[in-house]
Amino acid sequence: MMSPAFLKRLVALRQQRQNNSYFQQWASQDAVQANANNKWTAAPWRGNAPQVIVYDPTNGKAYPNPAAALGAGVRDFTYQVPSGMNIDWSYWDQFKQPAPPAPKPVKPVTVEDQTVTPTPEPTEETTEETTDEVFQMPDQAKRFADAGMFGRAQKAVEDAGGMWSKGMHQQLKNDAGANNQYGGQFDYNWSGVSKQELQGVKDFAKLGKFGKAKKAVEDAGGKWTKQMEIQLRAKNKRK
Repeated sequence: MMSPAFLKRLVALRQQRQNNSYFQQWASQDAVQANANNKWTAAPWRGNAPQVIVYDPTNGKAYPNPAAALGAGVRDFTYQVPSGMNIDWSYWDQFKQPAPPAPKPVKPVTVEDQTVTPTPEPTEETTEETTDEVFQMPDQAKRFADAGMFGRAQKAVEDAGGMWSKGMHQQLKNDAGANNQYGGQFDYNWSGVSKQELQGVKDFAKLGKFGKAKKAVEDAGGKWTKQMEIQLRAKNKRK
């Protein structure tokens, strides 16, 4: 039993043989004629020309198919390579493509060493030791620590250029517990307020009546600030 592939190939061979037969019939009926310039030209071919290389036996020039040979005026072409003759393949020169442009020279790029040596992060102990050596604890931080207001103490440290840490927190707590009025007294600007009026302000602040304390300062011609209120609140919490 014949395979499908064999049958397909057989049909193709038969079709090719039939095309060759039609073409040979056309070529045998004086298919070329001389034009006014006495050059051979092929008459129109309406069929499928067989795609097989043919040769001019007089000079060995090759053509891609019989129609191309007839179009060039070669009537007595052969399908066999002429014996003892060099083949001329110049017909295909018309299809040559221009050579691609030469690649542009590549400029070498020198890349410097990008290796980065990591700097070890300081441990908490190292940070505390360095801080103790170069940082002078501000009195304002000590006063807030004495009042138990460590958030305010931290801000005072950072405002002075220090770096807050857990060790610093614990040290301030210990020192505040061991010293009475740690850090000294808060500084206030009581300009414009008489001693009698000032005592009234302090009394209001001691009772936690900061609204009245503010009014008393402003009525006396002084200037009330948020920092003043914070310090008075801290003062009430100190020992």
